[in-house]
Amino acid sequence: MMWKSYEELAWIEPLLQPLASCRKEAEDVLRELEAEGGSILHFGCGAGCWDAHWKQQVTITGVDLSRGMLQEAKKRNPELRYMQGDMRSIQLEEVFDAVVIPDALQYMTTVEDIRKLLRNCRRHLKDGGRLLLRIYPEETYENRRFSSHAAGDPLDVTVFEEHYRLHENQFEALYFYVIRLHGSRKVEQETHILGLFPRAKWADWLHEAGFSGLTEVEVETARGRFLHVSSTKESAPDSV
Repeated sequence: MMWKSYEELAWIEPLLQPLASCRKEAEDVLRELEAEGGSILHFGCGAGCWDAHWKQQVTITGVDLSRGMLQEAKKRNPELRYMQGDMRSIQLEEVFDAVVIPDALQYMTTVEDIRKLLRNCRRHLKDGGRLLLRIYPEETYENRRFSSHAAGDPLDVTVFEEHYRLHENQFEALYFYVIRLHGSRKVEQETHILGLFPRAKWADWLHEAGFSGLTEVEVETARGRFLHVSSTKESAPDSV
């Protein structure tokens, strides 16, 4: 499924997420990985905000399902390599020092999605390579409402967002956009269905996929309490 937010509306993303907005989180991730000088495979790279802060210290390959977001990422970071693909199944025929998924993991809505993704992360890691996931664990989830506004002549965008739990393992995110450009107004609406799982389950799935040495760091943001989970690819032969 292709989401309007990431395709037809991708062109407003640089206004909604300027580079300064993700600087601290991007720096924190790089510090946790201790990845300076290495190579990173960034799954769910979006419009390239995180990459803009990493690229001075590491080599980056970005992968995203959305062609619209990749176009914006290439504008921001024309020197980087970006590829369109599904992070559950894409095969790049190379391995990296780290695989990072800081902003797309919630789109894995079933256990099978997650297992496929973790197996694919492992395939793309060097032995001893690090995997870092930013998860929204069930334990810290709350129904929430957000609003944001950004303006840059001649564009003015207001976004209303609501998170509402549907059942044990899913919640929906409702987006409502008011876009004003050159005196005209356009209103867009979209609903995303997102996954929600307990933190203990993530530990089980990582172990099952061949990762060890799990560490967890809680991260408080305006959008909720997230968990940075990092682990290391075991050097034993693949069995998954």
